[in-house]
Amino acid sequence: MINVFIIAIIVLVIFFAVRSSIVHFKGQGSCCGGNCGCRDAFGKKLNGTIVFKKTIRIQGMMCENCKSHVQEALNEIDGASASVNLKKGTVKLDAIREVSEEEIRSAVHRAGNYHVLSIEDR
Repeated sequence: MINVFIIAIIVLVIFFAVRSSIVHFKGQGSCCGGNCGCRDAFGKKLNGTIVFKKTIRIQGMMCENCKSHVQEALNEIDGASASVNLKKGTVKLDAIREVSEEEIRSAVHRAGNYHVLSIEDR
């Protein structure tokens, strides 16, 4: 009888571990700061002519919380608006002025443990 009870507990633990892993790898988990599920950073509106368009590849974004951190950090750059695609690991950055690679890399670094892989023209 005790063996059945132990096996049932092991099966439950495995079930919840697999379920949690599936949610995490879909990018819906709470890997870094909790899954608030509430805050979705929107691209900020720019007043002026967009003269700067880049696509940035970023390593380390795993969930919606990561997406929000990176997008908010890039939106803090004066005259810039960011839109993050979590599944592709990319950011579309538009700006009404030239933004240096150092500004971009610094903002991504401030957001957390993320790394800029490339910055390309769009």
